[in-house]
Amino acid sequence: MSTDYLKLLAGGVKPAALDRSPFAQLGRADIGPTSFSTLLDQAKSGAIDSGMPVSIARNAGVELSDEQLTRLASAVDRAEAAGASRALVQLDGMWLAVDVGTRQVTGIEKLDPLKAATGIDTVIRAPQRDADHASAALLGPPAAMHNTNLLGLLAQR
Repeated sequence: MSTDYLKLLAGGVKPAALDRSPFAQLGRADIGPTSFSTLLDQAKSGAIDSGMPVSIARNAGVELSDEQLTRLASAVDRAEAAGASRALVQLDGMWLAVDVGTRQVTGIEKLDPLKAATGIDTVIRAPQRDADHASAALLGPPAAMHNTNLLGLLAQR
């Protein structure tokens, strides 16, 4: 009886967002059962463009050109492929706070070396103008994470 329910679930129900994805035109046979990890690696490296736009929140205080939004979308694709939910994106000298799930810029961050930036789980550099969009780079953990003295103090707490 429970297998009947599973068969109903396997009947092709899919999220609407899949229709907008670059894979919408591909059938299951085209993707193949073993290539998911390959697709994920390609998404992480920036070789796959989701084609999904990035918007700007009304109160974000940010104005970006269409070209900047395209480069920002490439960086957000990479952050999303890495599993990020809140990203700090470096774009043309600005640091933009981005909600990766909603693909929305929430504001400009003014970084202060004496103050911690909170609510961010990844930092990424958007591709440069006229550059390959695969050049967006995850910048990794802050330099403080490599400070053995700081890590030792935190471990004692």
